[in-house]
Amino acid sequence: MPKVVSSSRAIAMTVWCSWIEVSTLDDGRGGSALRGVARFNRLLVPMTEAEGAQTGVDDFRHYFRIGEAESNIAPPSSDRNRWFEKTGIRIANGENVATIRPWTWPKAFSGITVNDTCKVRAAIADRETPPRESSQATDWTGKVIAKVLGLDLTKPYDKARTKEIQKEWIKTDVLRIERMAYGNKGKEFDFVVAGENNPAVQE
Repeated sequence: MPKVVSSSRAIAMTVWCSWIEVSTLDDGRGGSALRGVARFNRLLVPMTEAEGAQTGVDDFRHYFRIGEAESNIAPPSSDRNRWFEKTGIRIANGENVATIRPWTWPKAFSGITVNDTCKVRAAIADRETPPRESSQATDWTGKVIAKVLGLDLTKPYDKARTKEIQKEWIKTDVLRIERMAYGNKGKEFDFVVAGENNPAVQE
């Protein structure tokens, strides 16, 4: 194994390349000696089907990320969790060859304006009965958010995005959770009302 390690290091230094461990560190053959001397240990991690649903991509199998499993120096590399898409390009001789390109995880608030935020806040403030905080509730706050923003809650990506938007607006006090009694038995639930942070009010 020492010969394998030294040879691998010599090749990497000569041609300026890296050796990449795939899937998990335990999948690498040769015990821990090979990865133990590495300056960095990174993994190529395929996107899961659940992650694909959250991002709305057409085929989750075309995406992967570089993740760090362990490193013997600090701080951790800034390359951690960089995403890539597998794609193809046509080269000069007319052939199509496989390659990869950087890919960015979609941001929940992409395309959402201050005016959109104000509309959602107003729609909730105007409700006679506030909507529920839980996505399991029939009268979920996310339904109000999705209706105003034109999102389709039957699509996994839009539903995941709606949950993230609701969470962030509650965090920033655009919306606020209030515990209230509900129903004949007076059982308490979390409802969502308009918070103190009103984007329509300019300081």
